Amino acid sequence: MGSDDKTRISGGMANTVVGTQLSGIYELDERIAFGGMGEVYRGHNIQTGDHVAIKIVLPEFARDQTILSLFRKEA
Repeated sequence: MGSDDKTRISGGMANTVVGTQLSGIYELDERIAFGGMGEVYRGHNIQTGDHVAIKIVLPEFARDQTILSLFRKEA
């Protein structure tokens, strides 16, 4: 994906699906990985078409500051 990759942290995405738009800027194209803390999607910027990687934290960890800190460091 490159140096323009973005990391997103969102706690309200219990049923994340391909095609979902985030903040009116990004759209999820394909789930490419998942793990204990969240999921990673291939996506794109709706306005520019740039490809991005989007990480989404699982809802059960969205308010855990320790988990969120680790999640951000992985980015």
